[in-house]
Amino acid sequence: MLSEDEKEKTPPSVMTSIPDDVIMECIAPRVPRYNHSMLSLVSKQFRSLVASPRLYKTRSLLGCTEDCVYVLIEDCILEVARWYSLNRRTKRNMPGTVENRLVLISSLPPMPTAASYVVVGSNIFVMGGRYDWNVEEWEAQPPSSIALCIDCRTHTTRLVADMPVGLMTNVSKVIDEKIYIVGRVWASATIVEFDLRTEKWADGTKPGWEADDRWLTSLSTTAGRGPSSFENNCDHKLMEDILMDKEEIKHYHLFDNECVMGNILYVYDRHKYILRTYDPKQRTWGVVKGLEKLPLGGDESYIVSRGKMLILFLIVVLEYDDDASFQKRELWCAEITVERREEGEIWGKVECCDLLLEGGLIIGSCLVVTL
Repeated sequence: MLSEDEKEKTPPSVMTSIPDDVIMECIAPRVPRYNHSMLSLVSKQFRSLVASPRLYKTRSLLGCTEDCVYVLIEDCILEVARWYSLNRRTKRNMPGTVENRLVLISSLPPMPTAASYVVVGSNIFVMGGRYDWNVEEWEAQPPSSIALCIDCRTHTTRLVADMPVGLMTNVSKVIDEKIYIVGRVWASATIVEFDLRTEKWADGTKPGWEADDRWLTSLSTTAGRGPSSFENNCDHKLMEDILMDKEEIKHYHLFDNECVMGNILYVYDRHKYILRTYDPKQRTWGVVKGLEKLPLGGDESYIVSRGKMLILFLIVVLEYDDDASFQKRELWCAEITVERREEGEIWGKVECCDLLLEGGLIIGSCLVVTL
């Protein structure tokens, strides 16, 4: 142990002697975000810089932003829903080989289920849903009206104005700086809007908009950022075209979710264990070829795009039970690159496929935030 005199003689490390401006302009913005926690361990100086809003502005100016994947995992055994971040790293002792892992964001509180999760800039808005896990009481108790905002830069939360009515089983869309949410109150559906500038709520019903089961089961998506289900929206039109295809409408219920990348819509068919495509210009369906390495038996799935890659989450049920909390489940994550070949076929390549978690779990939501 160093004496006080020895401590005074100990020179500062090279890293801590670097001026803040150099760190902020040259070093920190270029460090991948999943390494920020390690960078913050260097010193208090680094810790404060990593949490600074200025860092993210600099990252944007330098073109160093990243698509960060957030996954809400519902643990049916512990009866809790928590946010995780998907971190990509090089495997130890295997240079050039990458793997994905889920990291619990411990600073964020437990989340509701069946809520609306909306990405706006660097924030995730969480609105409505259920905080109680006793399904038998759901018919007697209305959904929550609590709304909160998660700052993904600092992983902190703040409450915003309560919803005018509690909603669950929601779909949502950001239009003209307003969040429109369609959800259920008891057996009926309703639309509310949240003004992002004033942070006030209002009735979201517009002429020609109907809140019915069509909206609550819509698959429409904008670049993997969340469901969209309103008129005058190109993605709603895209899904409307799909549903008008009588040959394919019978497969509609087989798709858990979808994302759009490069003007092509991708959906995972959980019954045939294949990744389907839909080209809105050609109005044709196809299948991504070359994905034989995907784990079979994806009973549930979630797909988003991160940069030029598709991120496919698959839950494989190993042992079935009527109660999900007693099922033995595995959560897998596959990184897939795709390319269109000369003959027009879309081929995929599984860059990596990793087992992330095991247990009685469900994917509550999956979002991509650019930071």
